[in-house]
Amino acid sequence: MKDYSSAALRRRRHQLMRTLPPIEQVIRGSLIETYKRCGRPRDGWASQSAQAEIVGGDITSRGYIWNHHMNGDVTYGYVEGTAKVTPKGPGAFETVAQGKFKLTGGTGKHDIKGSGAYNCTFTQSGGGCDWQGETE
Repeated sequence: MKDYSSAALRRRRHQLMRTLPPIEQVIRGSLIETYKRCGRPRDGWASQSAQAEIVGGDITSRGYIWNHHMNGDVTYGYVEGTAKVTPKGPGAFETVAQGKFKLTGGTGKHDIKGSGAYNCTFTQSGGGCDWQGETE
């Protein structure tokens, strides 16, 4: 590893900082945890723990997902993707998201491995996601 002087490191830091957006537009390290019912009331529920980087209306996130089935089994994996939030007027917005997921295992009859992609659209009135994938 090359030995850099303190002055050279400071110059490099200043160069890198000039490439970043204004600090007011950056939210770093947001932790998002959600718990949602899935489909029909007896289908179970899903939870997620993710970290998101938000710059203006652009969001990049990655995290872990758990699908909790009514028989007590759990399917788990990870997800990563991007989203764009577009203001549509006072109190109105549209969010379009897409990404990939990978199921890495589970318990009982839901020990599932596979991968796929998702696409979501949300507005202030609600929305939803289309998940498509295949098991291994």
